[in-house]
Amino acid sequence: MSDNLIIAASFQQEHEAHLFISRLRERGIEGYIQDDNISAVNPFYSGAVGGVKVYVDHKDQESMHALLLELKKESTEKGEFGHTIKVGDDVYLKVEEYCPKCDEFTVYFKRSNMLKSLSSLFSGKSPIKRDKMCTACRQTWRE
Repeated sequence: MSDNLIIAASFQQEHEAHLFISRLRERGIEGYIQDDNISAVNPFYSGAVGGVKVYVDHKDQESMHALLLELKKESTEKGEFGHTIKVGDDVYLKVEEYCPKCDEFTVYFKRSNMLKSLSSLFSGKSPIKRDKMCTACRQTWRE
């Protein structure tokens, strides 16, 4: 690789990096992927090597940052899987699930305190239940 390349982004999964590369190429920016084979062989190694990295030439840095901001805005507007929202002090994470009341694909679950979750798991209490919320109809429930 050239000395003029910089890391544009790092992704947990290989397909995310390839999707980002295709979006870069739509804008005429050439990108290169590194560590995708490690992630393909064993996805758990992805974090150990810093994820699947996408490199671009340093001269394309400004255009690449504009694309990253655009993609972040798109995913926020769509409420894609993995997107988080904050309601008061609680953080909700988007899940791939339909609301049982309005049948919209707008369900989020409340992130819980990891220590609290582990203590209830090891204490022999009932399985952890999650608080869920639909952003379309504001229905809340526990599963």
